[in-house]
Amino acid sequence: MLSNDTRAPNRLRMWLPALFLLLGAVLNSYNLLATLGHPRPLQPSSLIIGLISSANVLLNATTLAMHVVESEHVLQRARLPLYLPVLLVVWLGTSAVSFWSVALLSTLYCITVVRSSSPLLLTVRRNVGVVVRAGLTLMLVSSYLVFLPFLSLQRQNVTCVSSVVGFPVRLNMYVYVASFISYMLLLPMCTMLPTSLRLVFFLFSHALSMKAHHGGVGSPDSYLLVCGVTVALVWVFICTLITITIFYIHSTYYSKLSADFLFYTFSFYCLASATLLSASNLPLRQRLQVLFCRPCAVQG
Repeated sequence: MLSNDTRAPNRLRMWLPALFLLLGAVLNSYNLLATLGHPRPLQPSSLIIGLISSANVLLNATTLAMHVVESEHVLQRARLPLYLPVLLVVWLGTSAVSFWSVALLSTLYCITVVRSSSPLLLTVRRNVGVVVRAGLTLMLVSSYLVFLPFLSLQRQNVTCVSSVVGFPVRLNMYVYVASFISYMLLLPMCTMLPTSLRLVFFLFSHALSMKAHHGGVGSPDSYLLVCGVTVALVWVFICTLITITIFYIHSTYYSKLSADFLFYTFSFYCLASATLLSASNLPLRQRLQVLFCRPCAVQG
């Protein structure tokens, strides 16, 4: 019989990630509805933000489902449920979609905002709508194809109590894990980091120039806000990817870490990225101000 002191930490372990996931789902749903509910045709940036928000909502749901699977010790059963490999493919594929979408959004902002005389960048800027749609389509397809080998998961030794779940012998697990870590984590980070830093440097220099000359279009404070939010988003992005990379490498080559480590990371990422996207995007920020200021005006 468990004592109350033992049950309390177990309940906290169960419900705390669920609370973070619920908050992230609500904020990402708001971003998605606010983006899709705009009367004008979707701009490339709005299309990517909508994809990030929808991917994060699905990532919240699948992370919560994996949290329940872990809490119910499904992986320790003699027979794996048929839904588990599919859930893993959707969970990991959706996380890759979200990470790549954030990296593509940063690249889009850099291409459209930063001045450049490169013929390639000028061509991309003129055809940005076609390039973004083609890039998103390729990314969506490849993100789920990469994780299809998870459908072949099986028990390595069904007669042993401590048997583990793994891939068939014909698939080299170490090579495959290194491949999907590179695709899902390292490549998006290498894409986002230079483009975000270039964007921040350009906007910060532009804001300082506007303050020095007391002119220009727009407010320097708005540029500084975008700089701060972009730096925060880069920090969240890099911390998330490094944490997940450490988890997979440590679990594959050394000892298995607690899955709670991963659940907290995904819940933090979904909530933080949704908050920062709402703060950095002017239409989303204005809709939030209207949403929260209207009740105050009615009460006044």
